[in-house]
Amino acid sequence: MHFKNPILFGIIIYLNLSIVHAQAVMTDYMHRRFFDANNIYMPIYNTGQFARDSIRNHGHGLEWPTGEETYAVYQSGPWVIAKVNGEKRIALADYAGKHFYPGPIINGTPADPYDSTYRVYKITPEDLTNPGIDYLEWPFDLGAPADSSGNPRLIGDQTLWTIFNNADTTTHPKFGFNNPLGLEVHLTVFGWDMDSLEDVVFLRYKYINKSDNQWDSTFFSMECDFDLGYAGDDLGGTDSLLNLVFGYNAWESDYEYGTPPPAIGYVLLDGVGIPELPIMYSSFVRIHNLPHYHYPQNIDQIWYLVNGLTMLGTPYVTLLDFDTVYTQYAFPGDPVTQEGWVDDSIMVTDRTFWVTPQPISMEPGETVELTFAIVLARGDDRLDSVTKLKEKVVYVRQFYENEFLSTIHGQEPQLLPNRLILYPNYPNPFNPITNINYALPEDSFVELMIYNLLGQEVRKLPTGNEPAGIRSIVWDGRDNRGRMTSSGVYIYRLSAKSVESGEHFHQARKMLLLR
Repeated sequence: MHFKNPILFGIIIYLNLSIVHAQAVMTDYMHRRFFDANNIYMPIYNTGQFARDSIRNHGHGLEWPTGEETYAVYQSGPWVIAKVNGEKRIALADYAGKHFYPGPIINGTPADPYDSTYRVYKITPEDLTNPGIDYLEWPFDLGAPADSSGNPRLIGDQTLWTIFNNADTTTHPKFGFNNPLGLEVHLTVFGWDMDSLEDVVFLRYKYINKSDNQWDSTFFSMECDFDLGYAGDDLGGTDSLLNLVFGYNAWESDYEYGTPPPAIGYVLLDGVGIPELPIMYSSFVRIHNLPHYHYPQNIDQIWYLVNGLTMLGTPYVTLLDFDTVYTQYAFPGDPVTQEGWVDDSIMVTDRTFWVTPQPISMEPGETVELTFAIVLARGDDRLDSVTKLKEKVVYVRQFYENEFLSTIHGQEPQLLPNRLILYPNYPNPFNPITNINYALPEDSFVELMIYNLLGQEVRKLPTGNEPAGIRSIVWDGRDNRGRMTSSGVYIYRLSAKSVESGEHFHQARKMLLLR
């Protein structure tokens, strides 16, 4: 159960009765499916929001680990704000005031949201041999991804897809706003079922300007309302080098997660149509109505928020070594080492963060794509959970950029690898266990060896005849005699011989064991 502030919630309901009415109406055509892989159970809606059960309305969102009834996210969704002829316009996927409706924009007009065509679709590898209704009715004509053979495109081991728009001119229940942007959004959610990508889910957004207007200073932001169990003891931070906002616990034990509490991160992986993507802003609110840090109440405050400013429109200010420092990143310091400006437990309460790339202008018909990953990790204590989270984020980025970025945005299906791939081990450095993943383009006889820097064999890992696909194996830091090895750099080398052609493949990487 999530303990949001009941008094504040009552005030919001009282001041926004139209929101309640809109919520009741919208549930008539809201449709959800669940991403249920990699220890994550998360609802996805055809109205833009995700990671919150808006239908049952009990606040449970992203369940992690699956089946334990503990929840790491309260709600999330894209926030878009732009200027049209100088006027600020917004499109928010927010549980209290949705601006998106199911379906595309057709000739400037929003589609009928009650049409069941505009639902959330879901496919898995089982559909390749025993197609389900979503596979058979896959909406290619709406922009759902296809492979080079014209079949529904399965990315990873589970793919969800939906389409929604911000073009309705009559109902925008929050912030007293009536002018839509004319934005169409395609959302693809996917994940890989492999040990090193456990606790990870990917979300790719395609934003299309379907209006007749140029959008100036357009911000594509992601709301990250993480609640790691009990909502009132969360802290947060930003790692601008990783394009990451993250949440962690203020104490060593959480009311719901117990000990140790986990950490969660939203990482911006890539963007198409946005130059210099590493430039981003982050902002946060404490929920409790402090002058600088309350939830935005109007469009101007949303504008400040996505610009990495406080609700007063001023930069975040902190004192480091008695110097005044201005930043557009909320809590950019390192909570593990306590270097820089970090969140603190003095004003601990609920936290919501936003991560936002730099603004752009968009002409009618132009498209932007952004890919995020949600990553969870649990360490030996609350700060070690942050350390483990950042290690996993580094691996997720390497995996995504090195092996799958071109296939995500290209047209070829990624059902099987087209070459031998030996992935970076995770974690790295490690003590004493690490995961080694590799991909086989065809059925092969496999050997995976560990060597020291002198070229001496340390361990031969159990392998043999293996089918094509992505495989995973664990090294526990022991040698062939079962003895623990010492700290140092080791080489792991993969050899594979094709069963069909007899062709040999080899690849090697380094890893670091620290004891």
